[in-house]
This record gives sequence, structure tokens and C-alpha cells, in this order.
Amino acid sequence: MSYSALFLLIVALAIAGYWLGKYRALAQVGGGKGIRRLHSLPSYHGLRAALWIALPCVLLLVIWGMGQETLITSVVKRHLPDQQLAADGTQVGLFMNDVHNVLSGAIPAEGASEGVQAAAAEYQQLRSVGARARTALVLILCAGGFWLARRGIKPELRARNVVEITVVGLAERGVRSSIVRLPLIAHDTTDTAGFLPQLIALAKDKGFAGYPGDGANAWSAVHIRDVASLFRLALEKGPAGRYWHAVQDEGISFREIAEAIGSRLDLPVVSVPVDELMVPGYFGALASLVTKNYPAANLITRQTLGWEPTQPALMADLDNGHYFAAS
Repeated sequence: MSYSALFLLIVALAIAGYWLGKYRALAQVGGGKGIRRLHSLPSYHGLRAALWIALPCVLLLVIWGMGQETLITSVVKRHLPDQQLAADGTQVGLFMNDVHNVLSGAIPAEGASEGVQAAAAEYQQLRSVGARARTALVLILCAGGFWLARRGIKPELRARNVVEITVVGLAERGVRSSIVRLPLIAHDTTDTAGFLPQLIALAKDKGFAGYPGDGANAWSAVHIRDVASLFRLALEKGPAGRYWHAVQDEGISFREIAEAIGSRLDLPVVSVPVDELMVPGYFGALASLVTKNYPAANLITRQTLGWEPTQPALMADLDNGHYFAAS
């Protein structure tokens, strides 16, 4: 396989590893109803599996690409007519130039010397063998990476910490990497399966919009288009190894969110007692999330990158009506 084909294969296997890792984490706790037993969200377990698959393979391709030509040249230069010239870099370069010209068709093979013809044949054979070996090693590394990642998936695993440390750690190795942290609510017209649609579906199903306890716990939110602009800015001008908060609404109480949903669905808004039966009874798989605080600040992100959210905030986007079109 060519490098481009291998890269696409690695991407495809990493995506498959993400979903398998995500569902493996859920399977560890008996499905969505047991999600509160996971220390990190299933998506982080999926990202961890994807990194275990992709990073070793990409590293292999980089090392292979840097060393393959040197290694093959060291083998085929034995076809030089005078081996005393093998130590002369200039003569070896001229010889290998003839070899490459023969392989590309720039020089007819019959018009080259016997040594160049033999070197070209061996060069082509070694590249072919190398390509097969490279493909096999990539597949082995992908399989091994997923096996190790899958084996390490446990409810108590701090998968988010592992993912963030891994990505930021790449900056120390010359990779321009950074972390963009997203809030639980990322909203816009394309949001059909996020936390907000789930909360709206629960209200419709239960006949009232619920919030846990006094509902004072704060959630943050952002418009998806503003997230896209932040990713662009982080790539264009963000220092490596940094964390960016993609947050527009820095802290909206859960009660405010429930009241907004209830008013737009014309449903009562009710406090759900915070105990081990009532909260799961209403919120189901979201029970472990809805009682917690998720405030976040965007000051450093805005000052450093010049990011300014321009899309509607959460309450304004709820007023746009697209979340309640079928209501």
C-alpha cells in the first residue's frame, strides 16, 4: 500500500476503534443506564482507543519514510562498478540518480550500464518488499493498539485525563497539538442527538420539565458554529500544548434550562428530589450528569486567540424554534 492509502486505512481503523472503545465502556457498566458508574464519558474511552491505534502507526510511517531510502541505497550501491566509490557520497548520489531515472523511465533500461540495471531491479524489489512489510506492521500495530486499549477500559479509568495528557504531550515532541474543551450543550439547527434534545425528549415523555433539587447547578453552552471558528483559530494561531474553552454561556442554572424547555413545550416545570431513585427515574442515563456543576470560563481563550462568539446564545437559540418544530 502507498503512504496515502495507509494513512486513510489508519484513519478508518481509528474511527472504528473509537466506536468500539465507546461501546466497550458502556458494556462495562451494563449500557446507558449505568453510565454514571463511568469516571469519564464513553466518548473519551473511544478517543483513547483511537489514539492507541493511530499514534503508533503514524510514528511508524514517519520513521519508515525517513529511513527507507537510506537503507535501500546502502544495499543497492554494492552494484557500483568500483566499490571504492561506495564511500564517496557524490559518486553514490550520481549512481542513484541513474537508478531513479531508469525506474521512472527517463532513461531506457537498455541504455544504462549493467550495474545501474541490476541496482534498479533490486531497488524496485526492495521497495515492493518494504511496502508489504510496512502494511503488515501497520495492521499489527493497529490490532495490538486496540487490544491494549480495550483491555484497559474500566469504569474507574480516567480516560479524559489520558487523552488530554497524550495530546498535549505531543507538543513536547514538536507536534503542534492543543485541546479544545467543549461544554455538554453544543447547540444549533443540526443538533438532533445532543444533551439538549435528550432533555427535551424527556420532558415530552414525562409530561413535565424536570430539574434536580433546587436546580442551581450550572451548565455551560456554546453554538456549534462558534466552536468551528475556535478550532480554526487554534490551528492558525494557538500556541502548542494549550487548553481552550469553547464556551459562550459560562454558567446557566439547570433550572433555567428546564424552565426554558417547559415554557416552550407548555409543560409544568418540576423539581426532582435528589436521591438515588428519583433522579434516575426521571433522567435515566443522564442521571450522573444532571446533578453536577459544569461552569467554565472563556476569558483566556478569547484574549489569547481573539475568539468572540457571534452566534445566538443558548436561550436565544431555543427561541428560534428549531428544537421544538415538531411540538
